[in-house]
Amino acid sequence: NLKRLIIGDAAQARGLVGRNFTVNGKLTAEAIAFAANDAELFLSLRDEIFAAADSPFAAVRDAVRYAAAVEKKRSSHF
Repeated sequence: NLKRLIIGDAAQARGLVGRNFTVNGKLTAEAIAFAANDAELFLSLRDEIFAAADSPFAAVRDAVRYAAAVEKKRSSHF
């Protein structure tokens, strides 16, 4: 569930992909970047994505900045 990953709940995913890929917010950051690249998905998860800006993990904060840049670029096309 992408929403669970974005809010930082990676416990179940950790069992599938391993600790190395989920440590320091890596999986959460990937989930945010994935959602940012799909306009409809991004809109449905926008609040959760921007709430992650307060994450203690730099990778997650970077992903939120990336999502904001993608949103800005997308909105400038309209």
